[in-house]
Amino acid sequence: MPKRMDSAVAERVETTLPHTPIALVMPHNNARNQIIAPLLTQPDTAYYALTSADQDYLTLSKNLAAALTEQGYTVGAVNSDERSAGRAIGAALKKARTLVLDQFDYVDAAAPAEWIAGLLDMLPSGTQLVLNARHIDTSHWQTLLDNGVVSLIGQPQNRPGITSNEAAQLEIFALGNGAVWYEGRLITRWDGPLTRRLFYYLLDRGPVSRRQIFETFWPNLPTREATNVFHVTKRKMNETIGCDTTDYSERHYHLGNGIALFYDVALFEQTLKAVENADEPEAIDAWERAVRLYRQPFLALENTPWIVARRQELCDKYVGALVNLARAYHARKQDDLALMYYLRAIREAPVREDLYAQSMTIYAELGDKTTAGALYETLRTRLMEQLKIAPARETTKLFNKISR
Repeated sequence: MPKRMDSAVAERVETTLPHTPIALVMPHNNARNQIIAPLLTQPDTAYYALTSADQDYLTLSKNLAAALTEQGYTVGAVNSDERSAGRAIGAALKKARTLVLDQFDYVDAAAPAEWIAGLLDMLPSGTQLVLNARHIDTSHWQTLLDNGVVSLIGQPQNRPGITSNEAAQLEIFALGNGAVWYEGRLITRWDGPLTRRLFYYLLDRGPVSRRQIFETFWPNLPTREATNVFHVTKRKMNETIGCDTTDYSERHYHLGNGIALFYDVALFEQTLKAVENADEPEAIDAWERAVRLYRQPFLALENTPWIVARRQELCDKYVGALVNLARAYHARKQDDLALMYYLRAIREAPVREDLYAQSMTIYAELGDKTTAGALYETLRTRLMEQLKIAPARETTKLFNKISR
């Protein structure tokens, strides 16, 4: 794994973010990662990454409302006009200190006025909206800038690149379809899928030996041919990023070479590891931070064997965090939260019988036998369709007991 950013960064967030309702993180700010990454680890941060579907503010509001609901916030109805939609989002943030909207430039940047006005109408005092984007036209925000409602973090610059003596910034996101940013520039062309896959392999699996690389990518090629293909692909990878990203030491390759790396998977696993020596409140906090970091499956559009295996490994860790949260909240008699986490775990592990049994038990304790029975029928159908088996005797016995 690459080295994480300096742990002291999190302590500097308070002084880095200006005290205005809205903060725009400028695209070529070298500290973009040092601002956003620590926020994602905080329990009172809500997060949503826009996609190409979010082309207008009503669509954004509906998708954002669904994401906030999944993160435990209560969102009212999103109406058909932009100002009302913005108000619904603002009102939902009573328990949030920060709402981070990533890739904000997917939405029509020329028309934020009504939606932002509605959001500001209901935004709780002390809650801040942080917008991170690849392109920001500040002219659309000028009135709010003049009024002190919006602040810029990092002034716009005429060109990307290194503007200080700090190490170059390489930000890599793999929990989802995958995105790589170098010095504020999104890498969009990889000169073929092999280049991209090798990049992620060296990042995620490194340090790795040449033998491990060859067995993963070119198991049927003679060593000499595999060596040639590897070095050509590695050269293309470095040309694509715009710098030499690879280190070779003690006969192993890995990403690094003096670059300041941020990797969302590394942060996810580091957050889970923090649970090992934590007491219950700290453990719950760490599990919740990890769950927020895991936004989508690992490199979701890829089907290369090593990626599929790694995806399942990370998904299992995510489900484990969800189950641990469900058990912790059930023990605290916070059954609504316990059910929310159990049902999210079922969505990721649709034939894991113990999750259904635990959820059925909680529904029964709440007096909702109908939903408990429906959950059993869902389990029975999925087990038959996917595994050609029936539920275990213990689960059926539980169902019969609840149904009496």
